[in-house]
Amino acid sequence: MAAPASGGHPRPEVPGSRLGPIRSRGGSGHARDARRALGELARRAGDVPVVLVGHSMGGRAALRAADAPQVRAVPALAPWCPDASR
Repeated sequence: MAAPASGGHPRPEVPGSRLGPIRSRGGSGHARDARRALGELARRAGDVPVVLVGHSMGGRAALRAADAPQVRAVPALAPWCPDASR
């Protein structure tokens, strides 16, 4: 899943990495997008193990989507997890 970068983070373009448009621009919407991307990945590739990697708000989204059955690991890089979002 390619997510929009925010807060001055660069937005890398990786050919073939997109699983659909990002629907939200922050908060819990990123977790919804991650779950939607996991569903699309399962539709395209079948039952494959997945590692979610995210930085900052992407790390928070990865942690929130980590309970999906195909997720095996979540290296969250400096996840943005304010007390209210736990």
